[in-house]
Amino acid sequence: PDLLLPRRDLKTVLAAAAVLPTASLVLMLAFFVILPRTERPLWNFLNPVPQATAGLADQVRPGAFAAIADNPQVAFRAEAPSLPREDLYWRGLVLNTLEKEDWVRRPPPKGEQERIEGGKLIAQTLYPEPSRAGVLFALDPPERFAGIRGVRRSADAVFSVRHGLERRVRYRALSVVGGTLTATAPVDRAFYLKVPSRIDPRLTALARRIRREGKTDAERVALLEDFFRSQKLAYATTDLAGGADPLADFLFGKKRGYCEFFASSFGLLLRLSGVPTRLVGGYLGGEYNALGGDYLVTQESAHVWVEALVDGRHWGLI
Repeated sequence: PDLLLPRRDLKTVLAAAAVLPTASLVLMLAFFVILPRTERPLWNFLNPVPQATAGLADQVRPGAFAAIADNPQVAFRAEAPSLPREDLYWRGLVLNTLEKEDWVRRPPPKGEQERIEGGKLIAQTLYPEPSRAGVLFALDPPERFAGIRGVRRSADAVFSVRHGLERRVRYRALSVVGGTLTATAPVDRAFYLKVPSRIDPRLTALARRIRREGKTDAERVALLEDFFRSQKLAYATTDLAGGADPLADFLFGKKRGYCEFFASSFGLLLRLSGVPTRLVGGYLGGEYNALGGDYLVTQESAHVWVEALVDGRHWGLI
């Protein structure tokens, strides 16, 4: 009973406690009138939108993807029907230029045009995590996007928005799973055959043999696949190849590597063999929730694969 406040003291405490919210309300009304309207909250720096801290970069360098192999951070969630794993390639960025050992993206050659042939239409609704990158992901190959403003499409089926996805958004995508990107205009083969000036002699010797024995682009692809199988290469994220030429060390030395080692070396050898090639960065797989009907795709699913122009018109996924 001694802890109970007398009525007179209780009034004093309540009056003092009411000062702060009352003063805050007055200030809020004043700020509402005098402050400019902004696209984002004025005090956003106190509670910033979370940004993706890892994920696909705008270049592929052997060893780069291994750093995010064990990162469980969510990349996006996608409402879509359950599909076989071989159909779960989530296309993002196309890397079409080799600079030393790095694959980077440059604007596709002017006049290049592609359409999708075959396949089945699959609708998706995607919920990406906030990111400064403006690349939109969807099942490969995507045909169109809706529900988000300012979408740009490149000739090689890369979709993006100018200012990135710095807040949580939702967009819809329509993909033609199993479809093939087909060139409807002449392809600049020289652009997709450029290679660095310095290449390990073991790689050039292998490419000369592939080019000599394979009479067509498709035969050269098959011969290179046979070589990769014969090397007994292992998927790994530790004890990786390195040195002056990590790709040669991967194929003829360590024989251990992550997806960028496989894709980078395969793409380089195809170009050396005379087969136009580019890399695609995205995600592979995802955890399907049958109850919710959606996929959860994490950074652990980051992947890079090869597209080759196997007959002068069709870009085949390898």
